[in-house]
Amino acid sequence: MQTLGQKLRAAREQRQQTVSQVAAATRIKTQLIEDIENDDFTRIVAPVYGKGFIKLYAEHLELDAGPLVEEYLGRIGEQERMALPSERAKARAGQAARRSAWRVVRAWLAEGRLSRIRLPHIDYAERVLLRKPWHLLGAALGAVLLAVFVSSVARSCAERTPSEQPAGKIEAPPRLVDAPPPPYLD
Repeated sequence: MQTLGQKLRAAREQRQQTVSQVAAATRIKTQLIEDIENDDFTRIVAPVYGKGFIKLYAEHLELDAGPLVEEYLGRIGEQERMALPSERAKARAGQAARRSAWRVVRAWLAEGRLSRIRLPHIDYAERVLLRKPWHLLGAALGAVLLAVFVSSVARSCAERTPSEQPAGKIEAPPRLVDAPPPPYLD
């Protein structure tokens, strides 16, 4: 019995197409097509992508995509079931290591081993008082900058000559077209 990749390769060779021609037509990378034909699904990130690639590849070869996708999902399901316990074991080991590290720290705190280490502790009132000088300094700096800006604008307005200052009445710009063109007659 042929595997999924062997079926796809046989159909491609029967149609006398190269891997690069299939890749150009389906926009699937050539390495990925070769991996699928070799039944190596490790480069496929998620089963959803594999499903799509196999369906697209099968439709390009004018094959029924349904059974091929089902075969792929069956193979992936077996691989995930085989790999799942080791992944779970790794996750559990990591969680246990994190838990044990916190247990050690808590035990040392309870025993007083870490009493020599002083951690900085600042309560809310102290933090607010420590921040206030910076807020005051920022507000003072902002006020100074605003005063400099206002004085420079006032100085530039005072230095204008009377001809530069806007008059009470603003004149309209000259018209470019004296009269509208005559209407088009049909």
